[in-house]
Amino acid sequence: MKILIAYDGSGYSHTSLVDLKHAGLPQKVEVLIVSVAEEWLPPEKNETTFGSPTDNDIVEYFQTRSEQIDRNLAETTAILVEAKRELQRNFPKWSVETEGSIGSPAQEILQRTADFKPDLIVVGAQGLSSDRVSGIGSVSQKILSESHSQVRIVRSNPKTEPAHLKIVICFGGSPCSMEAVKTVAQRSWPGQPEVRLMVATDPLTALIPGRVFRVNSRLPGR
Repeated sequence: MKILIAYDGSGYSHTSLVDLKHAGLPQKVEVLIVSVAEEWLPPEKNETTFGSPTDNDIVEYFQTRSEQIDRNLAETTAILVEAKRELQRNFPKWSVETEGSIGSPAQEILQRTADFKPDLIVVGAQGLSSDRVSGIGSVSQKILSESHSQVRIVRSNPKTEPAHLKIVICFGGSPCSMEAVKTVAQRSWPGQPEVRLMVATDPLTALIPGRVFRVNSRLPGR
């Protein structure tokens, strides 16, 4: 099994590592931890106010930018070392590699996903750059929407011991919901988890004629 973990050092991403103890994963796993230092383009100068940049301005700009990139990569390397240590402490038999980069987190992770082809992507609900107070951040949303791999989004600290897991599967009869059932059935869950299959019907959705109620041929107009 191959797992890609998107890690940025935030509380949610750290929780995603701890939460894997509850995921029923096998002992033989190949893991790639990816951390992306977010890079933004600097604002453009207003030439009517500042004038055209001189050679010294250009040299100073590139020097400052290079130093910032070096600092970002150093921070990325440090949090990757932390993440790898945490993961190997909980899963000593797993093969764990790390990779850091600079750019747009969502795009970099999706690109690495296309190359690595993981069976599962693990990501925190929100990252360091998120200003949301609930729900999931833009990076997690983009990965969930555009990736062709299974995605595990972790929201908060797990408060349930692995021996008392509760799993809810929302089933709607679609191929994706059937895949969710198969995934749960194939996992090696610790203990005996309580599993509930939830099926909901929308009362506002029109029924296909004859599917539930038989057509009455004696109605007026027939």
